[in-house]
Amino acid sequence: MNYWILHKKALKKWIVVAATALMALRLFIVQQLLAAFLIFSALFACIAVVVLILFLLDHAWQVGITRAEAYVRAIGRPAGPRRERVEGVAIRRGYQSVHGHRHNPA
Repeated sequence: MNYWILHKKALKKWIVVAATALMALRLFIVQQLLAAFLIFSALFACIAVVVLILFLLDHAWQVGITRAEAYVRAIGRPAGPRRERVEGVAIRRGYQSVHGHRHNPA
């Protein structure tokens, strides 16, 4: 089998396809479609960049908050006695609650 003949046929086919594509580019509607495609591609790329920036800012914010929380927990422990909740003080001292019931100390 002669591969040179097949190569010539394939070459002719690609020449015809390229010539057809070049002639189609001269049509107004094809030019408009290509221009619209380029505009929408650029807009999509801009939106993708904005979303990527927001994603990276959110990730950096989460890392920063996590590190700040660990730092505050490490240095923010109370040195003195623990604070007692207000309800516990009211019950211990026998104060009247907001609902009108008197707490009797045990």
